[in-house]
Amino acid sequence: MKSSITILSVLFIALSLFAQDNWKLEKDKNGIKVFTRKTTKASMKESMTEIFVKGTPNQIIKEFKDIENHKTWMHRISTSQLLKKVNENEFQVYYIASAPWPVSNRDIVVHYNIKKEANGNYTIISTGTPNEIPKKSGLVRITKSYSTWELIEQKDGNTKIVYTSLSEPGGSLPEWLVNSSATDTPFNTVAALKAKVEK
Repeated sequence: MKSSITILSVLFIALSLFAQDNWKLEKDKNGIKVFTRKTTKASMKESMTEIFVKGTPNQIIKEFKDIENHKTWMHRISTSQLLKKVNENEFQVYYIASAPWPVSNRDIVVHYNIKKEANGNYTIISTGTPNEIPKKSGLVRITKSYSTWELIEQKDGNTKIVYTSLSEPGGSLPEWLVNSSATDTPFNTVAALKAKVEK
């Protein structure tokens, strides 16, 4: 009986781990790989994007700290404004995201925390705080936003970026936009970031 319970427990854990790691490759182009998976945490698929950038983690972090210029590389972001700076590695940013007609534009406040790990790599954690400021007329508030940027320094001078993102866009969106956003938004974002770092 005990052995049966043990076997069932092991199978349950194995299936759970498989489900947690059940990524599907959606796009593989120009050295950028975008994976997605369905989640119960949001209506949009969760995405994971991998890319190698010629540069150090500090060069990439510099672009994150240049808040006013986030809009030059973050896909569909038309406004990026510093709201609060706790310290050099922790700050809040207000974003407006442009959406294709006839969908309403979105906005959100995002809290950033840049952490240096024990192994020398960096993790940038961004968390949406939708109730930080009052809603604005004509904009739909993004109700959930969470992402991590893992910056893994390579021996050849490159940095591997693993960008994982999950969001709930709020309001109603056509299915084609929901599906494309999970793939195209992270792809275009990391491609533009790579171009800025390597210029």
